[in-house]
Amino acid sequence: MLYPVDNEIRQVKSLDGIWRFKKENRMEEGFEEKWYEKPLSNFIDMPVPASYNDITTDKELRDHVGWVWYETDAVIPRAWTKDQRIVIRFGSVTQHAVVYLNGEEITRHKGGFLPFEADITDKVHEGKNRLTVAVSNLLDWSCIPSGEYKFVKNWLYPEGHWEQEYFLVDEGLYATRPDLLMTGRTLMGHDSAKNQQLEDHYFGAIPSRVAAFMKELEIEALKLGIPVKTRHNEVAPNQFELAPVFEECNLAVDHNMLIMALMRKVARNHGFRVLLHEKPFKGVNGSGKHNNWSLGTDTGILLHAPGKLPEENLRFITFVVNTLMAVYRHNGLLKASISSATNAHRLGANEAPPAIVSMFVGTELEDILTAIEHDIPYGSKEKELIKVGVHVLPKFPKDTTDRNRTSPFAFTGNKFEFRMPGSAENLSDANTILNTAVAKSLKEFVAETADAADFECAAAAWVKKTLNAHRRVIFNGNGYSDAWEQEAERRGLPNRKCTPDAMIALKDDKNIALMEEFGVLTKTEMLSRYEVEMEHYSKILNIEARTMLKIANKQLIPAATAYMGEVASSAAAKTAAVEGISTKAETKVLTRLSKYTDEMSDAADTLTEVTDKVSAMDDEAAKAHAFHDEVIPAMDALRAAADEAESLVDEDYWPLPCYSRMLFYTE
Repeated sequence: MLYPVDNEIRQVKSLDGIWRFKKENRMEEGFEEKWYEKPLSNFIDMPVPASYNDITTDKELRDHVGWVWYETDAVIPRAWTKDQRIVIRFGSVTQHAVVYLNGEEITRHKGGFLPFEADITDKVHEGKNRLTVAVSNLLDWSCIPSGEYKFVKNWLYPEGHWEQEYFLVDEGLYATRPDLLMTGRTLMGHDSAKNQQLEDHYFGAIPSRVAAFMKELEIEALKLGIPVKTRHNEVAPNQFELAPVFEECNLAVDHNMLIMALMRKVARNHGFRVLLHEKPFKGVNGSGKHNNWSLGTDTGILLHAPGKLPEENLRFITFVVNTLMAVYRHNGLLKASISSATNAHRLGANEAPPAIVSMFVGTELEDILTAIEHDIPYGSKEKELIKVGVHVLPKFPKDTTDRNRTSPFAFTGNKFEFRMPGSAENLSDANTILNTAVAKSLKEFVAETADAADFECAAAAWVKKTLNAHRRVIFNGNGYSDAWEQEAERRGLPNRKCTPDAMIALKDDKNIALMEEFGVLTKTEMLSRYEVEMEHYSKILNIEARTMLKIANKQLIPAATAYMGEVASSAAAKTAAVEGISTKAETKVLTRLSKYTDEMSDAADTLTEVTDKVSAMDDEAAKAHAFHDEVIPAMDALRAAADEAESLVDEDYWPLPCYSRMLFYTE
């Protein structure tokens, strides 16, 4: 039927207005109780047409997903019942509709935004007729928009939040640094006399210009629904951090991607550029993005938090051990998830976790796990005790230890903090692998305990067995020490220090099987990711090497040469003016600067040669390893010579702003 219009042979009666409305409290409750057979009770008034989710201030109704019921009285004139065809037409019902007239179903329709109709000539009578419409907003793949809903009880889901570190640099200084423009980090730059050694930036007040940037950023973030909460100075000069409140993991990852884009936009309003590179400045801390992760249920239970009841503490220990098992078994895959050409500058330095993935649980929790594993008494300290109440498990105190800042994966009381991701990382990779690895552990746990006659005893036995097999990943000591590297090797923990080596985990049969088992990635997709990551690594280093060469050949070597000419002219002028006058200072500068300029030139030639050779390689894996093994050392040699030359050349000649200006200029 075309859109009905009143004319000499057709009458149209609108049913728009206030209808009776009732929401289901459980799925398909109205169908089970046959609400269509009699007038609705306990209803509220609802306008039609309208979206009920947007009408009231009732949170449950605004967030409701599922079936609701509408009802009204359609009055049929006597004249319509005499040889007239009567049709009811709906402009649209989103997404599913079941229509009843006087308790009898007359039509169904699926898919919003389109009209539908039904001939009711034989279904109506003169006068008042009760029209009932059951409406569901559930999506399926035939709807527009398409989608799928799954209703589950006590759904287990990951929760998380990130801590985003970043640098701010004055926009004018940024514009004069080709390396920052092209690569996000300074490829050359002599250390500033003052950097972070006094820790005065970390404990100082936020500069007023930076505070204004932070305020606008937080306002704009909240407009997008990003619940940012924390702001503070970080350790390095001009380094800062922001963090949101805890939220559902997928949402947290999306919010982090949005906030990084928003930071870049808002910073320019205040004359800044945001640096999200993991190591923009040599000699000071780089920037990470701590990934705080836990598991919870849709009913609000935090599964990695110690509880007050016996079953809660058994649950807590079980989920901690499941996580421990996941980190141990898929250690290399977790490392691969955060490895990149940029993050490699940060990992292993004294401001970031080492290359070895281990788990910190604190001395108290480790003692508890040891007692469980070996079925020995736990020597409690003078602290509050939580009674487990299960005969095979001891009493234990709440963990009161702070996180070990040298640990890559630290338990912090009710969550784990994965500290290895870099500041520019998309956290979806790390969380996907972490969630999948833990899901595998939980699947095995359920398979072994679900049908046990005594679940608590079975769970405790599983905890003991699992601890015995996987506790080698626990390390509460100094992750920066050489002794830990040797100990980790003895324990069999992988220590893949460079990104090309770390990415090999993507090809590991064990890791491919994990991803395929849970339908996350296929073998083809895993191998493809390996190739893409290796290619990306090479491209990043190729860009850095060629940017460095351009700066050295077109800016730094000419600047050093020009300054040597100025110094030589000054020495010659002194000698001409006063016979026998000393030119010792000029000679020392010329001698040293000539040496470093020659070294720059030679290093640039070497870097050009090796970069051209490696770039021509066809095999992406071999190319990535060659960039790491050959190109990076050549870049380091060129930087060393350039940084020494910078320390001698007058600032008016040196074309790049120095570290002291970039790190301390914010007002």
